[in-house]
Amino acid sequence: MGFSQKKAAYFAGLKSSDLSRYENGVKLPNLSNALKLEIVYRTPVAFLFGDLYERLKEEVRKREENEENNNDLTSICQTEKKLKSGI
Repeated sequence: MGFSQKKAAYFAGLKSSDLSRYENGVKLPNLSNALKLEIVYRTPVAFLFGDLYERLKEEVRKREENEENNNDLTSICQTEKKLKSGI
């Protein structure tokens, strides 16, 4: 897609100044505008906002890992309690 920022903004129904802010990381688009940009650029949102996507992905994976570790610890504690109480 070889069109200008002004045309891309027009196609997405955005102000070119807002698109510029999105592209420069000054402002994040709402979901609707992010999806419009995905359509205009024919590129997944995760790719358009790659750095943010990777940072959020890492955050989510850490929480998942922490939850798994907490579940393992809870299971171990419950087993120890059962063994101590003779169940």
